[in-house]
Amino acid sequence: MSGMRLRYDGPADGWKQGLPLGNGRLGAVAYGGHERETWCVTEITYWSGRSEPSPTPSRGRADLDAMRERFFAGDYAGGEEMASRLLQAEKGNFGTNLSLCDVRLSFGAGANAAGGAGAGGADDGGSALGSAGGAARAGGAQADAVGG
Repeated sequence: MSGMRLRYDGPADGWKQGLPLGNGRLGAVAYGGHERETWCVTEITYWSGRSEPSPTPSRGRADLDAMRERFFAGDYAGGEEMASRLLQAEKGNFGTNLSLCDVRLSFGAGANAAGGAGAGGADDGGSALGSAGGAARAGGAQADAVGG
């Protein structure tokens, strides 16, 4: 797997062109170019919706058995119609994941100059966490976390 790489024709100019990353609980959308990159970080419990009951007209096992009979008989359209009608509840509340924060990364010679020895206290290009604005430096990169 070490030979596997993702290659793109150009930088992702914004969030809509970004690369989604995550495991279903913690995620990010990474976008930017060679000199600067932004990671818009989300977490599953940071949500704009609210809990609500999701009642369906399904009679449970009896309806599931009827759907299975249709699928096994090759009546896929009929089984799909039953599943849509009986198992998918009406949504009265729609929410979406919210951004926890944006992590902005700067790379190259400008990142070390921008970070400076005072921001992280490390002159040797090592890793350091700055006390002002949540800035961090590692090698030739600088990162700033901006609250969401």
